[in-house]
Amino acid sequence: MRLPASAVALFYKLYSAVLLYTNHQLGLARQVTTLAQLRAMPEEAQYELREAFHAHRQLLEAFVQENPQRFSAEELALVASWRHGVHGQFYVLRHLQRYTVFLDAQDPPKAYGVLALHDDFPVMFPRVPRLIDTMLLPFHNQLTYDGQCRYYNVVFGGGMTRRLHDTSQRAQAQYGIITSLPLEAQAVAPSEEEQLRLYLRNARNRAMYEAEIVALVQKNRSLETLYHQEMGRVHARTYSPQLRAMGLNGVWFAILEGVPIASGTTHQEVQQAVKRIVPQHKLPFIYTFQVKGAAHRRGAKPSESP
Repeated sequence: MRLPASAVALFYKLYSAVLLYTNHQLGLARQVTTLAQLRAMPEEAQYELREAFHAHRQLLEAFVQENPQRFSAEELALVASWRHGVHGQFYVLRHLQRYTVFLDAQDPPKAYGVLALHDDFPVMFPRVPRLIDTMLLPFHNQLTYDGQCRYYNVVFGGGMTRRLHDTSQRAQAQYGIITSLPLEAQAVAPSEEEQLRLYLRNARNRAMYEAEIVALVQKNRSLETLYHQEMGRVHARTYSPQLRAMGLNGVWFAILEGVPIASGTTHQEVQQAVKRIVPQHKLPFIYTFQVKGAAHRRGAKPSESP
């Protein structure tokens, strides 16, 4: 969940040049005239310079026009893209395999998938949620941060953590997880299929979004099969431990609308039984699974079997 080392080096090369240009144009630290002097500035002074850059982001256009460091056209395009950066307070919410989820503290909230620079976010933020102040910047169709954070010593209890996750779920339902900027450059809202999967992901979501689930399925009947398949998976997880406790390891079962309706020693046997007893229009709703070991394994839907 970090940018590649070569990209990190390029980022700091460009970002340091922009900060130096900002410093010169605004006359802030007049003794700082080189990149080496900039990097040697105290941390707080660098943070104040970054705040000035945020407040005067129009300087990016002048930087690109003047090109004081003789950057290439591709490098200047990266710099120009930073006018779409997002600055403010964020909750560092979840560390995922692809990125860390930052939830902004503004309204309406948005969830961002952010890549780290030198240090991995799980190392920087071993305990989440964590409230920080930083700037998110686009970089090669990805999102990173500007390498500077201001931390807030806020302790989040279980109730607040749940509310933040609920807010993140709502933000994802509306915008998805944003992984590039500007927001218009990507599909702003997830597809109806992605929304339904999100709503059905766990019991809390299913309770919270009950009305939205019904509305989606009624609005788009093509989602009905997805709904029954996802709910079949949920019911299979519930039934599997009970069936396994009965000594039914290896047995195949078929579920329709939350009810086991057929079983057999092979998947083919269950498919044949289902085709005999289930109306044709409900065959796509069947979810089949095998009780095996510590978990169930999904089988092919009867309607898709050869």
